[in-house]
Amino acid sequence: MRVLIIGVDHHLQSREGFCTNDEEYRAFLEGQWGRFTDLVSERIRETGATFVGEEASHKEATFAQQLCEQCALGYANVEMAP
Repeated sequence: MRVLIIGVDHHLQSREGFCTNDEEYRAFLEGQWGRFTDLVSERIRETGATFVGEEASHKEATFAQQLCEQCALGYANVEMAP
C-alpha cells in the first residue's frame, strides 16, 4: 500500500467559516481552493488511489470529500490523536 500525505492549512480544505467583504482576498482564496482541489485530484490520478483520508472539521464537507463523492472513491475524516 502506498500512502500520500499532504500537509495543508485547514482553511484550504473547505469554505467553512469563510466570510469577508474584501473582494481581492476572496479572489485569492477562491484561487487557492481551486489549486488545492486540483492538487488532490492530480495525486489521486497519479497514484491510482481509491481511498482518501483527511483530518478536517466535521461541520462541512471538504473539497477532498466532495471530490471522492464525485469519483466514487472511499473517504474518511480521520481524527489525529494529540
